[in-house]
Amino acid sequence: MNMKDQFKSIAQYYNDIYFKEDTYEKESKIILSLIKKHKESDGNNLLDVACGTGTHIKFFARKYKVYGLDYSKEMLMIARKKYPDAEFFRRNMVDFHLKLTFDVILCLYGSIGLVQTVGDLNKTLKNFSNHLKPGGILVLVPWSNTKDFKEKIVTDMVKNPDIRIVRMENVQKLGLYKVKITSHYLIGKNRKIKHLIGEYNIGLFSKQQYRESIQKAGLKIIEIYHGKDIQMGMAYICTK
Repeated sequence: MNMKDQFKSIAQYYNDIYFKEDTYEKESKIILSLIKKHKESDGNNLLDVACGTGTHIKFFARKYKVYGLDYSKEMLMIARKKYPDAEFFRRNMVDFHLKLTFDVILCLYGSIGLVQTVGDLNKTLKNFSNHLKPGGILVLVPWSNTKDFKEKIVTDMVKNPDIRIVRMENVQKLGLYKVKITSHYLIGKNRKIKHLIGEYNIGLFSKQQYRESIQKAGLKIIEIYHGKDIQMGMAYICTK
């Protein structure tokens, strides 16, 4: 997979745009409860795949030794500054190879959609399986699926003391299995306004394709969690 650094231009603004402490804390509590419910391995190593700037790490680091993995150099620079005691890897989720195995692997907030094709979905989940200890837990949050997806325009506004951000995203379907997201950001800071544009594609898979890919990877779905307290609305809880 030829991965691009999709979030290079907005890395320094990512926390302001997307991070809402209450939302992330509630989500993390649910995920921690699901891990506690199902995990049978006896270690505490946790890998956060597509960790970005580390928005979830502060919540999981209370109970686990957390490692982060992301492809964006700029996002990881911010994560390392926030969590100097954590270890981070700049890798592609499809084919990373670490000399570690984990009791928990997380791929949250629909980040799995960045792999875009079924072939790379299969490779990624097999890779997760290879790095997961027997009895460990994978929490996989799909971006959406072919049945439930709807095109839309998303708008949001951030008003922090030293910055104002207006975000507008056009979420469009490109054929049956791909979505194009075009994002416009108006960023007001230091009495100046900057306009940034981001554009990237997301793979759109069916529920059956997710199930088949998980099974091919040697993993077993032990729960499918549905709830608004998980960003994207659902999660596959898998074990090996």
